[in-house]
Amino acid sequence: MISYLFLTDSCMCEYQFKGLNRVLIECNYSDKKLIEAITAGRTLPSQRERLLTSHMELTTCKGFLEANDLSHVSEIVLLHLSENNSDEPYFISEVERHTGKVVYAAKPGLTIDLDRI
Repeated sequence: MISYLFLTDSCMCEYQFKGLNRVLIECNYSDKKLIEAITAGRTLPSQRERLLTSHMELTTCKGFLEANDLSHVSEIVLLHLSENNSDEPYFISEVERHTGKVVYAAKPGLTIDLDRI
């Protein structure tokens, strides 16, 4: 049986899952990038409070992945990266380094064969 986890528009998840084959998970921003964007005027300061309670930060994403059984996971897809408050190559490399799994960032044109484990 193929088992997927799709988690988006969530700032955290307290559940743990076993037997996953593929993880599609929100990794919207990093606090460092968010503060840089606010300082540079690309992001409104008022957005920070909303993001903290509605979207998953990179460190939280890595912590969630660490808390779950990834032994059967073939790949991880990062979802909902913020245009102003994220860094796609860095996020991918951080999650790859942290999990040892193949990691992609969802974007227009990305095709993934979901029937393949």
